[in-house]
Amino acid sequence: MSFTPAQRAFTPAETITRAARATAPGISPRTRADRGRDVVVRRLYDKAKRLGTWDPAGIVFERDIRDWRRLSAEEQSLLLWVTSLFVDGEEAVTRDLLPLAEVLVHEGRLDDELFLTAWLWEEGKHADLFHRFDEHVLVGEPSLRAYRTAPGTQLLDHELPSAMNALYTDPLPTAQTRALVTYCLCVEGVLAEMGHRIYHELLEPRDLMPGLRQGLSLVRRDESRHVAFGMHVMTRLRRADSECREVALAQVAALRPLFEGLMGQLAYALQGGVPWGLAGALDKPLERLERRLDRIDRVAQTD
Repeated sequence: MSFTPAQRAFTPAETITRAARATAPGISPRTRADRGRDVVVRRLYDKAKRLGTWDPAGIVFERDIRDWRRLSAEEQSLLLWVTSLFVDGEEAVTRDLLPLAEVLVHEGRLDDELFLTAWLWEEGKHADLFHRFDEHVLVGEPSLRAYRTAPGTQLLDHELPSAMNALYTDPLPTAQTRALVTYCLCVEGVLAEMGHRIYHELLEPRDLMPGLRQGLSLVRRDESRHVAFGMHVMTRLRRADSECREVALAQVAALRPLFEGLMGQLAYALQGGVPWGLAGALDKPLERLERRLDRIDRVAQTD
């Protein structure tokens, strides 16, 4: 069994030019003199400086190359599929982070701006890691583009850039909430956590591919900061506009069918003889998503 590519071609979302951006009522640039500091974001930035300095070029894939040959055809097919999601996903989140940076600069939030510089750098390193794995280990295998499927393409090539690029013309709290739910809670949350679960179940019990597993642990550490930042900003937005709660719930509901589509593809793969307990691979990421939304509401109402 192997995954088949989506039937339609990739169509990039139209980029809204910076010149078209309008200044929304109630949001105005701050001067350096009145920029407030955010202790939560400052702590995340300090962690990024300490922990985010790893180099994808320093990860050795020598044993990974040998381990790849030990996998069955079904296992290789599933690994190629999930790796294609990570390659596309890391490229997408690197590219689509810029509109949020524009909004935060406009609002004059210094600590947010500093954290975004580390965040963007880290996403670029994640993309670099998976490309290096592809170039060193997957030599001779079909192009990862052949493993693209419709739900992943819709999420990463359409839903994510649409939500993020909307910030160029609508930087209000509701639009920022929609963008952060899509980027932090769904792509870096649900999608990435599902992928990490698949990698873990495939590789960890047999101690396979130590280079890839090392890289994945570093990626997860970075992504935990990104999700924490997104939750913190969403809490801030929720305090500013109570409508943000309904916007967040609506966006989760709109994206959920795409994750269920991906899960259906995984279930099909498991029928091909891949012997892992992955039937509930989406359950825990979705449960964490619900807990994160509840925490945002709870903190926004109590602080």
